[in-house]
Amino acid sequence: MVLSDGVSPVLGTLCAYSRAAGAFSEVTADLLQQARHLAAVAIEHHRLKDSLAYQAQHDALTGLPNRILFNTRLERAVQQAEDTHIPAALALIDLDDFKVINDVHGNQVGDEVLQEITRRLLRLTRWSDTLARVGGDEFTVVLPHTHQEEAETILRQMLQSITAPILVGEQELLISASIGISMLTNGAGDVTHLQRHADLAMQSAKTHKAGIAFYQPKMNRQAAERMHLAQYLRRAVELGELELHYQPQVNLVDGTLSGMEALLRWRHPLLGPVAPLRFIPVAEETGLIVPIGEWVLREACRQAAVWRGQGYETLRMAVNVSVLQFERDGFVQMVAQVLEDTGLYPQALELELTESAVMRNVEESARRMKQLRSLGVSLAVDDFGTGYSSLSYLSRLPLNVLKIDRSFVTHLHQDSSALPVVRAIISLAHNLGLTTIAEGIETQQECDLLRELGCHQGQGYLIARPLPALEALPPQKRLFLPREYRQ
Repeated sequence: MVLSDGVSPVLGTLCAYSRAAGAFSEVTADLLQQARHLAAVAIEHHRLKDSLAYQAQHDALTGLPNRILFNTRLERAVQQAEDTHIPAALALIDLDDFKVINDVHGNQVGDEVLQEITRRLLRLTRWSDTLARVGGDEFTVVLPHTHQEEAETILRQMLQSITAPILVGEQELLISASIGISMLTNGAGDVTHLQRHADLAMQSAKTHKAGIAFYQPKMNRQAAERMHLAQYLRRAVELGELELHYQPQVNLVDGTLSGMEALLRWRHPLLGPVAPLRFIPVAEETGLIVPIGEWVLREACRQAAVWRGQGYETLRMAVNVSVLQFERDGFVQMVAQVLEDTGLYPQALELELTESAVMRNVEESARRMKQLRSLGVSLAVDDFGTGYSSLSYLSRLPLNVLKIDRSFVTHLHQDSSALPVVRAIISLAHNLGLTTIAEGIETQQECDLLRELGCHQGQGYLIARPLPALEALPPQKRLFLPREYRQ
């Protein structure tokens, strides 16, 4: 039996004893009252002791086991796995970008979301499992006597449960999560290593947007590589190892140059060229993307000012902005200062924001974007169509450009499944008065079809590859001729 507060009831007998014969020959009302008082004190003391013990091992908000009790249960599961030779699973669940909910909607809404997620996860937890809350937005699950296939089934159900819409008051919130899983087997190692493995798997799931990932030994090597890359990257700017390459953007009707996109490159003296897909995630994870991003913006604006002074008066410079940069206090002021320092006309700068970055907090994004537009800067949504944007919000954002992601452009043809998507994006942009730019054009067929659909501009290997500043601009301003212009 358990009381509603989770404390076990006190059951027992209170006995009175005296060495003197006949001491209790007459049980008076006063004596009974004293006995009842002593019993009440003993019961209250026992309840208080149980309550304090419960609070020391459970999370106050959700009622789940906390890290102390979780560690005890995990050690027990490890011992059982070693004794029975039956595997078990340890999973770490991290709610993605949960801080945004607290920042935008307040801590009370955040608490209600955590409580709702707890209820959903408990419905999927077996009596032998342990679900615990070990951090602000982190849960852990111990699944004893569970093979990998069964663990994956259970945790995928949990992931689906977390990502289902959550209604708080009149607000519908969408939560995503990353789950890392470490299997406990005979001789699997100590608790510290198992938790480390689950954390590495969770980081892998988050990095690759996979939702769920099982620990693999190679993740240790990848973590060490990220650590070394981060160390090297900290000094890359001051050592002059970073440079920008520029890829032309052209008008698809007449082939004239309309702009350049600045693309970051890193050449390390020992590692050689480091691919952006390797080092940019590391820069974002460590926060180094903020100072690096400012260097990129400053260098790109400086180069654009040089080119415009050489006769390319209409050239527009496109620069990618990370979500950490965009959400940072003082970002708008930093952009204004860079423009002033480099002497670049604000109208010649286009900042590219990812769809997911804008949609993290639409109201705040719209406010900040209006401030940028007031400077004269153009704004583009990059990778449009790949995220979770709401079309009802799109019309409220002060945008100039929609960039069609290369995943829709690659292998685009009349029978392509991407064709209706591209047609819809271009039609939407036209209706909103926005310019469209297609990325990743590699074939003449893709280019011709985009022109027929009404896409304004394009970039890709068919037109020109990204090159250093001294090689990026040809002597003529017309880079590319559509088929009907060719002789």
